[in-house]
Amino acid sequence: DGKIIMKDGDYKFYYWGPYLYHTKVPSEIGTEMLRRGELLKNRKDTDYREMLAGDIRHEYVFSKEDRKYFTMNTMPLFNDYMRGLNDWSHVSKFLDTRVLKVFDLWINFMQPNEYNPPHTHDGDLSFVYFPKVPKELSEEGDVYKGTGCGPGKIEFSYGEKQNMVVTGHAFLPETNDLFIFPSSLKHFVYPYKSNVERVSISGNINFEDYKSKPLPISMNYD
Repeated sequence: DGKIIMKDGDYKFYYWGPYLYHTKVPSEIGTEMLRRGELLKNRKDTDYREMLAGDIRHEYVFSKEDRKYFTMNTMPLFNDYMRGLNDWSHVSKFLDTRVLKVFDLWINFMQPNEYNPPHTHDGDLSFVYFPKVPKELSEEGDVYKGTGCGPGKIEFSYGEKQNMVVTGHAFLPETNDLFIFPSSLKHFVYPYKSNVERVSISGNINFEDYKSKPLPISMNYD
């Protein structure tokens, strides 16, 4: 009868857009980074607000020693990101990246009604890590009514909204969540009303050199 029989699964799927990675950081690293972050408060030389996009009162830059601690203890996660990026994109040059340099690292002590507007970062890669997320934010989200993403969420946005096109992902972070993404990926953080403090740590990374050697990568914090 001339009918063409098509098999289920007889197609290819092409990934599109940025590679957004979501994982967990061990809690002991979060405890230590929170301790180091608390030491930065009330110091004029660590105030980082003029360098950042957010409407957040308490934002502080970490020292070189703090960057060293964070870098050395999270290196396996960034190795994992680079492996995943290569598998997902099939662009071999990412495997050639030998050194990732963490050149910027800061901490945000976020209070009610504070927020980060839509923005991008410097460098090649960026990350946002949440070592402290109070349970009240989840409870506030449960009773939220509206068509928006909801209070306290972080949203990543790529391209303009279109029918049948995924242009964004939004998450209500949990304690020790880590997101790694290209620095050019637009993202923003919605305000919340609960009378609690949420802490996030952000940073930027540059690809330092290319030597066509297999993973793992190494990391630099100078």
